[in-house]
Amino acid sequence: MVVIPRFPFIALEGTDGSGKSTLRIQLAQALRQLAPTVTELGQHSWLDPASSRVIVGNRMARSSWHAEAVVEAYLRDKHLHFQFNIEPALAAGPVLTDRYVLSDIVYHHVLHGIPMERISTSMEARQMPAPDVIVFVDTPPDLAWRRINSRNKELRPYERPEILVQLYHAYDRAIEANLVPTRVLRFRNSDELSETAVQGLADSLVAEFPALSNDREVSADV
Repeated sequence: MVVIPRFPFIALEGTDGSGKSTLRIQLAQALRQLAPTVTELGQHSWLDPASSRVIVGNRMARSSWHAEAVVEAYLRDKHLHFQFNIEPALAAGPVLTDRYVLSDIVYHHVLHGIPMERISTSMEARQMPAPDVIVFVDTPPDLAWRRINSRNKELRPYERPEILVQLYHAYDRAIEANLVPTRVLRFRNSDELSETAVQGLADSLVAEFPALSNDREVSADV
């Protein structure tokens, strides 16, 4: 057996309009001062056409898939995402994703009424890899709604003020219940992102993962 060190997998989570994507870009820039290679990825792999059709139809409310079929499609997509995108990139440097499994638990619960614990149990049964740390971008729902409205884009069916409130509180409950068993850092984002705030988050990650390198070890049989 040989021990293979790897870099950390960091998932940014939060409601629509919370500022995840902006934070991911700025945080990646800060982390590149420590690790030359930082990989930024989105939420999905899009590697399985059948799963992708279900996910896209679900996001735009243009399909009649049963809720359980939607969850299954997301699970398949996440496994492929980790296997072919996330895990290989971890050999070269830290990986930042704009959402991962916590958002699936929260959104499937709020939008489809599936108990969060049931989704978490399904992920555990499928041995879904968890991120090394979750950064929850904590943005008040009213501010998130104002940001969404300022984008000048067509709203998705679920992008409504009352849904944002439900999502925000569901994130809180899921984190409190440790439904994704990993470390959670809460990043308060109630104003424009400042360089100081982003650097503070980078410093917190360094404290969690010294030098962002040989902090995590996984074993492999050879």
